Amino acid sequence: MSSFSDYLYKKQKISVIGLGYVRLPLAVKLARIQRVVRFDVNHRRIEELKKGVDISRKISPEELKEVSIIEFSSEPDVLKTCSCIIFAVTTPVDKLKNPKYSYLKEARMCSSKNH
Repeated sequence: MSSFSDYLYKKQKISVIGLGYVRLPLAVKLARIQRVVRFDVNHRRIEELKKGVDISRKISPEELKEVSIIEFSSEPDVLKTCSCIIFAVTTPVDKLKNPKYSYLKEARMCSSKNH
């Protein structure tokens, strides 16, 4: 089990699953003080972010380059290196505004296989 000091001294990693317009800024903020792994199944999106390109334009290329302790990956095995996982995936709703949990279920399955 990880202790607070493990996070304080950056001995542990936090993963944020999902790279949408809310999740990416969250990961960047966390990465200013903590080692962060950003995981998404969209390989193309990961490659863009590694190059400093955020198509949602929420984070500037300069901000992405400033954050040196953030790791972007589309490989589920990277989750094995994280002691804390934050699920921040899209939850669309149907016509009656009932949430569809398919993305959350997929993320949970991916993390449970690799954590």
